Amino acid sequence: MQRCSTTAALAAILLTAATAAGAAAPGPVFDAPDTDYNAQIWANAVGGGARVPGATLEIGGEGFKPGQRIQFSRGLTPLLPSPITADAQGRISGTWTIPADAVPGVHPIVLTTESPYYAEVLPLKLSQVVPLLDNPRLRRTDAAVAPGLYQLAYSTQQNALYATSATGYPPNERSRLLEIDPQTLKIRREVTVATMPGDAGAAGAYGIGLDETRGNLWVTNTRQDALAVYDLKTLSLKKQFEKGSARHSRDVVIDAQRGRAYVSLVRDAAVAVFDARTLEPLPSIALPPAGKEVFSPASLSLDADSGTLYVSSLTGAEIAVIDGPAGKVVRRIPVPGADSTIGLDVDAKGGKAYVAAQGSDNLVVLDLKSGNVLHDVTVGSGALNVVYEPSQKLAYVVSRAAGTITVVDGDGKIVANLGDALKANHLIADGKGHVFVVDKSGQGKDTDDITRLEWAAAR
Repeated sequence: MQRCSTTAALAAILLTAATAAGAAAPGPVFDAPDTDYNAQIWANAVGGGARVPGATLEIGGEGFKPGQRIQFSRGLTPLLPSPITADAQGRISGTWTIPADAVPGVHPIVLTTESPYYAEVLPLKLSQVVPLLDNPRLRRTDAAVAPGLYQLAYSTQQNALYATSATGYPPNERSRLLEIDPQTLKIRREVTVATMPGDAGAAGAYGIGLDETRGNLWVTNTRQDALAVYDLKTLSLKKQFEKGSARHSRDVVIDAQRGRAYVSLVRDAAVAVFDARTLEPLPSIALPPAGKEVFSPASLSLDADSGTLYVSSLTGAEIAVIDGPAGKVVRRIPVPGADSTIGLDVDAKGGKAYVAAQGSDNLVVLDLKSGNVLHDVTVGSGALNVVYEPSQKLAYVVSRAAGTITVVDGDGKIVANLGDALKANHLIADGKGHVFVVDKSGQGKDTDDITRLEWAAAR
């Protein structure tokens, strides 16, 4: 649940809450309200799964007044048998089971407090359960590799997977770069990521991109607002950019033909640009809002032939199309039926964009030329990333909260939906028919997994 409020909704809450308070205890109905309310609320599914009908939620909160009583309701129906009372530190905890017949969607939930009084509206998103579906043609191999896995990249020249790994928090962050055999999924080599000047811990590596033309491996240091370049063959550090060089850097992709590295800056509504030859910064590309929502760049997808860069917006439902050589936005493509378009992969030859939307739990397939929706497929709670595998013309989507890997064919039909992928985080295709998936602290284990998927030829 996230905080939100509207004047009309709050007015209705005041009347309901005042009536309830008057019935519950003597005293003034309009006593002094909580004028400095600043509590935070969360509601997570037990076991880290999805918020779906029938799931039990662990409700937590902090920042309440000690002894303050809290109730949640939908309409006129209280959700808890009795209010929760904040402890001496202003914290609350409890559980609530979502009714099995609840309709998926975003439900406005009313939070009301007493002693002192406050009320607000919280949106509770309930996701649809997408049934698991095995497919005998889909071969799966799982291997425990390392803790804190985040993103993957594949090198054709080295026939190797490269993964970033980061655990802990600054200043005690620990991070490694791993070279992994794509067949055995065993670590071939690894190095500890370098520290930033003045930091005790490593400059955690998260996003990853390869420049095989120059033998460079680029990583984003998200928490340090920076990035670094390593030698692809030796994994030795070539250049560590300073703090502030790439604010909340997320993804990085390399246009090797034109010598450009692009980095999505989630908090700056911009894509940072670097010279892949000299490793020096170039002017960034601004992404001004097209409507009310600020553009928050997340995933990047590059058409290597034309140099066109496609960028998804985490805070809205659109794709920005950037002319890379010109360094400017040339088009904005809305994504109807989507909310929080975080994952993106573009099949430029096929003229399609594949968009994973974590707010609406779906995969939207767009016609790049017209912008029309070709397919809208519900895939699971928290759809996070997508990759298109061209040899079989299949789209693979990881849904982090649902813990699934969903495979969608060219007709928009789900042909496989695999479980046992809790907290699946990132995936790539190697151009040889394989798809690799990484989870991020998802199985309650000390070591995270890499999964290799291969669609077997029809007999």
